[in-house]
Amino acid sequence: LGMDICRACASFFKRAKMTGRVYPCRQGNHQCLINKDTKSVCRRCRFDKCITVGVIYDGPLRVRAKPEISFMQKMEKEFKSLIERRRDGELAFMETCQHIRLVQHPREKIYIVDHNLSADLHMIAISESWVFYENVFPALQNLPRQENEIIFKDYVKKLGMIISYYLTKKLWGDVSKKMMNTVITCFDTEIPFDVYFPEDRGDKNLFESSVRSYNDEFAALFLPQFNRTQLTEQEFHALTALVITEHGTNLFERLSVEYEC
Repeated sequence: LGMDICRACASFFKRAKMTGRVYPCRQGNHQCLINKDTKSVCRRCRFDKCITVGVIYDGPLRVRAKPEISFMQKMEKEFKSLIERRRDGELAFMETCQHIRLVQHPREKIYIVDHNLSADLHMIAISESWVFYENVFPALQNLPRQENEIIFKDYVKKLGMIISYYLTKKLWGDVSKKMMNTVITCFDTEIPFDVYFPEDRGDKNLFESSVRSYNDEFAALFLPQFNRTQLTEQEFHALTALVITEHGTNLFERLSVEYEC
């Protein structure tokens, strides 16, 4: 390193040069005291003093590469992140609401809300699902915008069904009386429909038919398969990826090449 210095400072200077990291000054004035007795050392001023006294490093600047993670590891990470972002966003929204009711649950805060609040919560879900979609399937962002949006609209509906069942099984054990609507709200079949859609608000019949249509589609697409199998956490993560391939053979082939699967 050009001169005799202690092993600690030699390692510090070499590590700083190899990584190219720029440290901020702890006090902001670049005048921190640096000596062998200093207990709280400012790394910026320590590095600057090394330069001042003539320490040099002319070896290879090797940047340690981050270990590669598999597609399934990425799916698990992004899926958990999606659920947490949605939970945080929904809880923050619920703090601004009035006339909401809690459902009794031993561990979690779970609410029942009317259709207006439910629509707002689903906007949070769609927004966060788009982030998930971009992070998990970056190759699809190279498609024409209109084609990408069509794929996402189809995918986000299926993703919502999978998450609904996943959370329902996790929180309630089965899909008989309660079904998770969002991360922190549920639909309870034992509660009168008027709770979800008061008579003085909008077209109740249209809302009820939409809910029943969604439930019927969910029951036809996923419920029989879910009930026949006991999916593990990893299998749920895999399923969130597999359903996108239902959009078409070309999409499946494109993703297969991208992720070598």
